[in-house]
Amino acid sequence: MTVADLWREYIDGIGGRPSVRSLYEAKGHTWVGLDSERKHYARRRIIIKKIKALAKEHAVRVVDVARGSTRSSALRASPSTSSRT
Repeated sequence: MTVADLWREYIDGIGGRPSVRSLYEAKGHTWVGLDSERKHYARRRIIIKKIKALAKEHAVRVVDVARGSTRSSALRASPSTSSRT
């Protein structure tokens, strides 16, 4: 299973099964029965947490870049920043 497959399983569900996220939201950890299944999903949760952390970091960078370019454009267009002769 690829990381993309794992994310799809977590968000949307795969093979007609509900998403892992919806199962956790509805039932907490009780839906995972056997110890082997718990280990299986515990390992996957580590990857999901990493994906979420990376997504947040990326979103922050994108917004910072957008704000920076907007701010500098606004400063250039501002009458108070134009040179006076």
